[in-house]
Amino acid sequence: MKSSNYSLEILVAPPYSIIVPSLVDIGYDTFMIRDIVQANRTLNIQSIDAVLRDMQNELFTIDDEKRLKYQKNILSKLSPSIDKEMLKSFLPLSEFDADDNISNLTEVMLLHWNEIQYRSTEESANTNWFYQAVQRLNIGGNLTEWIRDKSTTEIEEADSNHSLIDLARPVEEQTITIHDTQDDCKRISRSIQYSHQQISHQQYFDSRLSCEHELISIYAHYTILNVLKVWSNDGSSIFPWEKFSDCAFIVTLLRLFDYHYNYTRLYTDEAIDRMTLLVVTILRVETNELLKYHTMTYDDIVKNVLKEKAPQLYHLQKDTIVQLIQFLSNRQLLYYDYENKSTMIKQPNFKFILKLMNMFLQLLTEKSPMKQHEIDFLLPILFPDVLINLLFDIFLLSSRHQSKIAILHLFFTLLKTSKNFNLSRHILQFLFHLFVDLQPNPTLVHSRLMKAFQITFMDLMFLLCQRQKNRSLTTNQTVVSFEFDFSQFSQNFHRILTTIDVINALTDRTKQASFPDAFLQESPALLGNDYQLTKDEIEQSNSHFDIIADRQLIHFMNNHSLINSSFIDFINNLPTESLPDPTYYKVYPSLWHISANLIRIRAKLFYQFSLYFEEVVSMIDLNLSPGQSILIDELQTGRVYMLYRMKFQFFNNSLVITQLASDDSLPVVNFDPVRASSNTNHGRNTMFYQAYEQLYSNAHLTFRKLNDRLWRAQYLGMRSCDQGGPYRDSISCISSDICSARLPLFVLCPNGRTNSGLNQDRWIPNIYPPNKPISNRTKKQYQFIGQLMGMAIRKKHYLDLKFPSLLWKQLVRDQVTIEDIEAIDAQSFTLINEIEKCIQQSNQSSATECDINDLLSSILDEIRFEVVSSAGQTFELIPGGKDIPITGNNFKEYCTRYRDYRLHEFDRQIEFIRQGLYSVVPGYFLSLFTIVELEEAVCGKARIDIELLKQHTTYGGRYTPNSLCIQRFWTVLAEMFNEEQQKLFLKFVSGRCTLPRYHDEFKSEFRIDPYNVSNASTDSTLPRSHTCSFVLDLPAYSSVDVMYNRLNYAITYCSSIDGDNTMNDAPAPNDADSDWSDDD
Repeated sequence: MKSSNYSLEILVAPPYSIIVPSLVDIGYDTFMIRDIVQANRTLNIQSIDAVLRDMQNELFTIDDEKRLKYQKNILSKLSPSIDKEMLKSFLPLSEFDADDNISNLTEVMLLHWNEIQYRSTEESANTNWFYQAVQRLNIGGNLTEWIRDKSTTEIEEADSNHSLIDLARPVEEQTITIHDTQDDCKRISRSIQYSHQQISHQQYFDSRLSCEHELISIYAHYTILNVLKVWSNDGSSIFPWEKFSDCAFIVTLLRLFDYHYNYTRLYTDEAIDRMTLLVVTILRVETNELLKYHTMTYDDIVKNVLKEKAPQLYHLQKDTIVQLIQFLSNRQLLYYDYENKSTMIKQPNFKFILKLMNMFLQLLTEKSPMKQHEIDFLLPILFPDVLINLLFDIFLLSSRHQSKIAILHLFFTLLKTSKNFNLSRHILQFLFHLFVDLQPNPTLVHSRLMKAFQITFMDLMFLLCQRQKNRSLTTNQTVVSFEFDFSQFSQNFHRILTTIDVINALTDRTKQASFPDAFLQESPALLGNDYQLTKDEIEQSNSHFDIIADRQLIHFMNNHSLINSSFIDFINNLPTESLPDPTYYKVYPSLWHISANLIRIRAKLFYQFSLYFEEVVSMIDLNLSPGQSILIDELQTGRVYMLYRMKFQFFNNSLVITQLASDDSLPVVNFDPVRASSNTNHGRNTMFYQAYEQLYSNAHLTFRKLNDRLWRAQYLGMRSCDQGGPYRDSISCISSDICSARLPLFVLCPNGRTNSGLNQDRWIPNIYPPNKPISNRTKKQYQFIGQLMGMAIRKKHYLDLKFPSLLWKQLVRDQVTIEDIEAIDAQSFTLINEIEKCIQQSNQSSATECDINDLLSSILDEIRFEVVSSAGQTFELIPGGKDIPITGNNFKEYCTRYRDYRLHEFDRQIEFIRQGLYSVVPGYFLSLFTIVELEEAVCGKARIDIELLKQHTTYGGRYTPNSLCIQRFWTVLAEMFNEEQQKLFLKFVSGRCTLPRYHDEFKSEFRIDPYNVSNASTDSTLPRSHTCSFVLDLPAYSSVDVMYNRLNYAITYCSSIDGDNTMNDAPAPNDADSDWSDDD
């Protein structure tokens, strides 16, 4: 020792993180300990204890002053509906003096909420509604400042209408869901990253002790997790939480689980959120106990009963309210930068609160639904008024849109879940004034978060408006806390509401819903005075149309040549008689029996609706998936009535904005036909895989170029030189591989494998174990298929894909239904549907639970908690499901899990396809497309339109449209060839299997030239094609039958791309010889 000033204390004293808990356990306050450590610069626990004892009186005097100030601060910030003097009568000052004792305040608010409410409902004379609402929370600034998002995390802002998915980045980073509240976890995870530094001896010993302390914690942590893992694999028992400790400890344990799941779990950990699993399981048991108590006694649940029957629920509620009050006392805690696990589980955590709220909601809205009266009973227990009011205070207090969005979404879901749930008057007043001042205006939305906020806010207001309208229509009026003045809402919001009313009238099968006057009033402006609609006309026409007739009329309008050039010419071209005209609408049987004048009225209605809907599109967010916004879901049901031309204008603008300049350095793709003919190596020999290997890495760029051709196809071992034909042929070969057994990516649907039901030719994504990730190679191949779809949309190089409706639905963000699954697997739900009917009949006949179990055992003796996938594999529905028999107690859960699996078994695969598609074309406006429209945009028309091809055909040499040979040719093609032969013919003459859909998509005309051979050999000669120039050399066959035979042989056996750069002599008159497809 150099002197007495030096001490070994810095080497032997434990670190601060270990000292504090020990002193707190003695009874000292954390803030006192911190002050003493800083003032005396010591970590010696005895010294700190001695100082605390010596200064006890002085410290407590200072502390009392702080506590009194703290109490006044909290009381001043509580809800304006609370009578503060009444609250104090229930809560002596001595019981309300620190963060740890806020629980006393919470108890009072939970037990006496109704008693501490002001009885007066008079409104303040203060006309500044915003200041009146936020002054108690010490929120400075004005409304403009309050609404500005102040997130510290920088969010990349881009025009989402035209954005593309970057496959090099995680998709989650490129998407903001409407109620996602999870911030980037990197801020916390940095605290657990190791970085080597030159450290002192003191830092070394501190770190070593801390590491040992932390390791003990980690071992205990994983021991508990493993116990939970074992427990959760057996669905027969309930987690015995009471054996761990009391309810307060369980709350801390849950926060520890949440910390582990979000911040410290390794990639080797399973992806199950044990915290959510544990909480939902415990709460499900406790809420069932509450329901049983209520059923037996018909009594309301008071807090004492709640403590007894649902202790964990009560403590979770209490802990949540304590945290919310702490936020009110110190706003900065909302944005606390958690440095480690200790602070994470001790400090109030708003993300954890929101997660709990979502779990409470899950109890009410999970897929095995409660009866509505049970939901109405439980909702105010799970979400008491005090909790709702405090959440609203956080909505006011938070400066981050993500938090505001989450709270608004919670309110919306509660209102949607139960008609008995209502928001307080002061909340409704604030929301109304805020909505009026923040009118939906797309030009003022500068960020994706602000757009998400507006959509969530509109959802909430839409639901509240619907409630108010419904009340006005009922004779049994109830007293409500606040009524909205609809006249103050913006024109934009009124237009959205009117659009929804029109959609409801169009989709109403009873024909009772009327078309809104606001829609009819705009008819002169939208259609012109000479073509405007009247209410009588619409009602007269409406009664004659069902959904099938509507869709056929929409299809007729979309395919009419005049609709794109002039609406007036189109309308004037339609028949106007008061009688049906089946000749004019010959391919639309549902229109045959409807008077022509009524069809004309309906056509005007659809055109006006499309124009009206156009203006609404800019006010909504089409990126949202089904279920994320009730407003968007309502509007999306109207997309089937919007004309394709108007949808495509939006979408085409995105295509133009995201296209890349043409470029001469196109990739050369080498195709090996011999290798492709070998059906081995798990599809890696196919033309598809050869293209994938050479194109995938840059497909997101290559497929957006303006070039007519995006690669040069080189067929190895053949003499082809790509001038267009080989390129188109390679696309056809690639698409034919996709829907085939040559690739492991898709399998024929169950109906096809069993030769039963509909859609037997449809191919579904292959199935992978649900509990295992799909390999990266497979994922990229699915993405490449999506990129090929994007190429087909951009370049009109259509793909011959036979996918079912469920795949196209997910690509346009539509919901897959049980009917979609049954369309490809007719027997998918037959068994459980029949069993449910049997159980229902047994229940009606007063059968006992034992009888139901006997019934199930006789039917399901060999069935366990497993499912047979659409590809024939068997998977467990729950861990250990292969050993769990089906009983009367678990049959409902089995049905729920079975249906859930079947509805979502393709989700991952189709999501990869969607990612690839959206990396080449912006997906925003694709949400307006119907599944038929998207399928046509990718695959072309399912039926070859011979009349359209005729209109784009020219004739060379002596041939004219009236030549006998030409007439025989069209007879064969239109009347004698089936659909498959027509596709083979197109592939023979052009290299692709589909025609352009519209006149303006034809890049070149089809030409038929004479094929001059000696008269003796004409009927023996096969036709010759030039796929690059779309030309057919056609001999003048002597009859229709000969024409059919020669063409059919050529398209079936002579479609190889070979022989470029060589001109073939006239073929010998031998059926065995043929001219191949000559690509010059």
